[in-house]
Amino acid sequence: MRILLTGAGGFLAARFATLAVAEGHQVLGLGRSARPSRLNELRKQSKFGYQIMDAGDAPALVARARTFQPAVVVHMASAGGGRSEELEAAALLRSHFEGAVAVAAAAAAAQAAVVWLGCASEYTPADVAVSESHPTDPVSAFGTAKSLAFRAFRHLAQESLRATALRPFHVYGPGDRDDRFTRMAMRAALGRGPNQLGDPLLVRDRVFVDDVTRAVLAAAEWTRAQPPGVVPVINLGTGRGSSQAAFARAIALAVNAPDFEPGFGAGAPPDQDPPHLVAKVELAEQLLGWKATTTAQDGLTQVFADLKAHS
Repeated sequence: MRILLTGAGGFLAARFATLAVAEGHQVLGLGRSARPSRLNELRKQSKFGYQIMDAGDAPALVARARTFQPAVVVHMASAGGGRSEELEAAALLRSHFEGAVAVAAAAAAAQAAVVWLGCASEYTPADVAVSESHPTDPVSAFGTAKSLAFRAFRHLAQESLRATALRPFHVYGPGDRDDRFTRMAMRAALGRGPNQLGDPLLVRDRVFVDDVTRAVLAAAEWTRAQPPGVVPVINLGTGRGSSQAAFARAIALAVNAPDFEPGFGAGAPPDQDPPHLVAKVELAEQLLGWKATTTAQDGLTQVFADLKAHS
């Protein structure tokens, strides 16, 4: 299967490309960075290629789709190179909207299926686990940009493209940024970073990156076999939430620092998302035959190994 992957230099996208190539698929990654470090090993693989391109540049994306002729476009590009919170709201909205228009046009030009990557931030705040039918009235600028872009894409794709939208909840794993909670807490527990971890009561559905990449690949294969029509939305999570405090304790055990006392309160970067984000995940198993299988202990062990390898 030939896969055109936007946002290829990102944490999740690089991990997905690694899986897809290992499974024998041909992947052409697109991104803004000249030499994203996450792709260093992948560049050695004959089935992986990389090109500098803004996923919002519709003429360029359409031209590349026509020459590469992908079976599937996997859209993971995110404004700001994974740091969308640093952009002004207008630039954030514009970038995601332009990406939606470009991806729809490129998929149509190549007659390719699309796997669209959204996020949990698109949902309206709730105190319970949310299903795919839960309202989408986001509270953060990032969630709003993702939600509006998906609505634009869905309108363009309706009845003309084969497409599936995935909404991963809080993805963690090796290769993530140091300013994300898992690595921040891990570095704090090891005495290598500030012990300022924000709100202990925030509840997140934390799903391991390799579980999510398996779901993306399954969705690519499933979507190719579907007729054009309604674009289904599928949550990706574990179906279980853990508080920041509980997850920080699990991190302390994973790094052999059982006496670590997490520092919560002021000082951490603000979290703009709702205080409770947990997925209902039955639809993923029903449609894709997928469920998250990596335990928190196993996942954190892998993050710790990666942190030691790159310290």
